[in-house]
Amino acid sequence: MKIAIAAILLVGLTLSTWIYVSRRRPAVAPVLPPVVSQAQVSDFAEVAVTVTPLVVSPKQNWEFQIALNTHISDQTTDLMASAVLLVANKEYKPLAWDGDPPGGHHRSGRLIFAPPEPAATAYALKLRLDGESEDRIFSWPKP
Repeated sequence: MKIAIAAILLVGLTLSTWIYVSRRRPAVAPVLPPVVSQAQVSDFAEVAVTVTPLVVSPKQNWEFQIALNTHISDQTTDLMASAVLLVANKEYKPLAWDGDPPGGHHRSGRLIFAPPEPAATAYALKLRLDGESEDRIFSWPKP
């Protein structure tokens, strides 16, 4: 009988301690990855361009996944020369293109930009493909 009472007291004490400690533990904000927005598609002149922000963070290079798809001509645009990131009325040229070289009907890769200064309020990516007279503009709200 004494053992049963001791066991019940031990379980009760353990449970009470666990509840007390769990309620006193400070809330810790989860570490979240940089903001990632939804993909946008521009389908014009039989060329579909899909742009997806991958990394949009004030302390990291910004990265955008780009996909060009068509069945009418090779995609020869130099994306390093034709792409511009627009943030707070400033233009930023890409640091790098990590993807398929010019040519072919299907190209994809990542455009990489230095993080803009000051922190972004809203941002846009402007592209002009070879043979097109107007820019394609992809825009997103504040990250």
